[in-house]
Amino acid sequence: MLLGEPVGTPLTIIPARPKIKFLWQMSHPENFFPLLSYLGKVARVRVWATGFDLGMPGGVVVTSAFVRLFHMIIRRFRAAALGLAALLILAIAMPQAGAATFAEDAQAAAAKGSVKLNDIPAIKSFLGKFGARKLGNLQLNNAKFEGGVLKADVKFININWRFTAYSGGTLKNTFFTFGPTSTVSFKKMFKKVPGIELLDILVFDDQMLAIAGADLEIDAGDLPDGARGEIDRFYEGGDDYTFEIAQGLKLFGALDLGKAKALSDAIKFLGGKSSKVQLTAALSTSVLDAMLGGSLPKPEMTLTAALPTFRPKIGGLIQLPANVQFSFNSSLSTEGASVGFAGTTDFKIGGQTVPMTLQESITLDTSGAPEIGVTLSIFEGEPWKKAFGLKFLTIEDYAMEMTADASGTLSVGTSGKTSIGGKTFDVATSAQIGTTTAGFRLVTRHSNQCLDISGGNKNNKGAYIQWSCHNGGNQLFKFY
Repeated sequence: MLLGEPVGTPLTIIPARPKIKFLWQMSHPENFFPLLSYLGKVARVRVWATGFDLGMPGGVVVTSAFVRLFHMIIRRFRAAALGLAALLILAIAMPQAGAATFAEDAQAAAAKGSVKLNDIPAIKSFLGKFGARKLGNLQLNNAKFEGGVLKADVKFININWRFTAYSGGTLKNTFFTFGPTSTVSFKKMFKKVPGIELLDILVFDDQMLAIAGADLEIDAGDLPDGARGEIDRFYEGGDDYTFEIAQGLKLFGALDLGKAKALSDAIKFLGGKSSKVQLTAALSTSVLDAMLGGSLPKPEMTLTAALPTFRPKIGGLIQLPANVQFSFNSSLSTEGASVGFAGTTDFKIGGQTVPMTLQESITLDTSGAPEIGVTLSIFEGEPWKKAFGLKFLTIEDYAMEMTADASGTLSVGTSGKTSIGGKTFDVATSAQIGTTTAGFRLVTRHSNQCLDISGGNKNNKGAYIQWSCHNGGNQLFKFY
């Protein structure tokens, strides 16, 4: 409910003796009636309103209520109750007054064209709560007031940004956004750390930084039109979203996996399809302070996004027995960077429900080319007893690792514990499929040597030995 200047439709509150008249212009008077009714119960007064136009056909409401409660008590405290009513009315009116003040101050800033945030009174009063000490010195150029927001051009860390400011009159509905005028790589936004080049495979369609001085939640329909143009593209579903910022700084990113070859290859390696994702990450306000001061901040963030559910077929070879809900995950810190996908699911095997975890990571080899690695883990901490119906067999902590390098060579490895009777064995295998030679290369874990047919023999009945790995045909095998 919003209250404004004291002109408009009269509300008459009639106590036992004098008549007190309030004049308010209300945009949502129908929301005000419950308050008046409650005050009537407290103050034993009759409350009515006439001539409220609700914006509906024939939408004039006439309300009359008379409630008699706590007769003896209210006679003594009627003055206090009416004072409380006045305070409540003022509290309801203040946000609209604050919003009106912001609009006036933003229009004044727009008239100047160039101004600092500290020079806008309606914004300056909130800046101390934002945690970014240098925010007030931000220079706004080409300022204009459009669609209920203040827009301007700003520049810091040698990047041009679109700036938007909005205040609904309280700290909880005041926020600023920064959208780069062109795609910005992470190398331009943060200090160099090991592996930061890996994040350059993230090709954003759109990026935005948003900052709030308090936890903020605003439904899309309540956002001003001028802010919707910046915010809508980071959400799917039209008006059906809530713009949320935890107190501090938040990074928004819109990413098409199909436009980044490494990411597209990685999702295809899992057997999925490229899709558009919306990424978010919470950042410390010290990040913005460093940027405004002209220096690159230390990175510390994690980007996440949900992906459509699909049934993986890893490397085009291994079809998993259940659909998996994957998520895209990327992190950047002083210790390094990581990019990949993760998913979990349950499936039944041998009458037992088995949890399965998949982790896919993207790394860079020494030449800077991306490599894809997938780890599939099952029976972690939950052994599969009587495996395959055999009472004496138990399998646990089983993992399969698959890696594809830039040349297309596929490596497959397995590891796990197998118990037969009362004895437990650590079992590990490794195989490779080359790009030019057909077959698997089997590598033993303890020696890192390959299974080899002695003397370069390619016949099935040759003598098997371990030998240093190479791409010879006597180290490639087919399984039927």
